Amino acid sequence: MNLHSPQVQGFFRIPADQLQAAPILCDYLRQSRDLANYVLVAGDVGESKEVGEYANRLNLPIAIVDKRRHGDDENARATNLIGDVKGKVALIVDDEVASGGTLMEATRFVLERGRRGGSLCRPARKRIDKIHVQSVARLVADAIHAIHDGSSVSRLFR
Repeated sequence: MNLHSPQVQGFFRIPADQLQAAPILCDYLRQSRDLANYVLVAGDVGESKEVGEYANRLNLPIAIVDKRRHGDDENARATNLIGDVKGKVALIVDDEVASGGTLMEATRFVLERGRRGGSLCRPARKRIDKIHVQSVARLVADAIHAIHDGSSVSRLFR
């Protein structure tokens, strides 16, 4: 599901398909809120391609946090923001969260630049009322079923 790097598929000894959560997440966002004043934000330059895919699906503008490391530590600091977040609801997208440092730094930086509200993903064990977890269980179940009965997995890609 959403491989951090699509090239990883080449390391499998059997055919593998990468399932995508974007259609499910985008459907949820379209149905649950008015996106007229939203902006999608990439927490770092490496996430900009994925954020661009979300932006195409949702017809939203994007902003990108430019962060730099100043040493051999894990502490990257945001230095620039590419795009406009002033007065907008910022939706920060990231495909992988280990410590949350990139998300927290991006959130801090975007807040300082005048965003109006926002969203941040957290693991299920850390749920709070302001965070909604969208399940991909049906997609995974459909993929397993298709593989088991030999039907097309490609019908799951949209």
